[in-house]
Amino acid sequence: MIFAIVLAAAIGWTGLEPECHIGGRKMSAGYMQGKVALVCRWSVDSREGREAMSRLQRVWQSYKSKPFVAIGSLIDGDDSAQEAKSFVKKEELTFPVYCNAGLEKGAPVFAKSPWFYVVDATGQISYKGTDARLAEERVVLALTDYAVPPNAAYLRRLIDSELDVLPGRAYMHILEFRKTYPAAAADYDASFDGLKVRSEVVKMAQLEAFSAKAKDFDPNAGKAALKSLLSKISTTARAYEPFKSHSDPAIVQEAKNCLADLKWTEAALKAHIKK
Repeated sequence: MIFAIVLAAAIGWTGLEPECHIGGRKMSAGYMQGKVALVCRWSVDSREGREAMSRLQRVWQSYKSKPFVAIGSLIDGDDSAQEAKSFVKKEELTFPVYCNAGLEKGAPVFAKSPWFYVVDATGQISYKGTDARLAEERVVLALTDYAVPPNAAYLRRLIDSELDVLPGRAYMHILEFRKTYPAAAADYDASFDGLKVRSEVVKMAQLEAFSAKAKDFDPNAGKAALKSLLSKISTTARAYEPFKSHSDPAIVQEAKNCLADLKWTEAALKAHIKK
């Protein structure tokens, strides 16, 4: 039996344009593909909203080495942007903070501030509500599902959501699917055969693997080990820079995503080495 795979459309994000940026790490809609995201909708005039943003910094610090993004999404509008910028700077918040950032379609709406929603790596909303603790629990579960898929259905959703936007990562997950669920391996034979003959896709898979491993570095490793990793990151980044001009837009975006992560890891490594 021939299994037909329907490619999922790219998960749409809005409000991540440069002019919407308030503080913290700068993002792009393309970078959000394949990430677990925790969106905190907050008001700078709300004490609970400001407290939620401070707590969100702890969540970001805990999981930022994973395929995870925390986003502070200001709901007050442009009139409060300057006050929000001052708050973000004072609190030293490093996660992305934007005006009205979030899912382009299907984002939930609540009246009070703050409220949260969690989007898993396949673009499904796995939590929506006002409980910060439950939102963080869903982040942990979503990251666990991503790292160790509990069943074939989730891994299928992951692959289908990546095939047209993150071919290197899709290639990695098809390999995992074929190994973990050999009885159903034929379902992805056509996609696998189409990906493995493309050297740029295999290269992206290697870059994805290196980027993920580098981001999860041990900060307690000796300075010699950290400097060695820093050197490898620099060499890898230079080698993959040409892929940012590739003819395939999906390869361009995936290369940009991974290189952005390597740049972040490079900065984090330099900070640890200076200590």
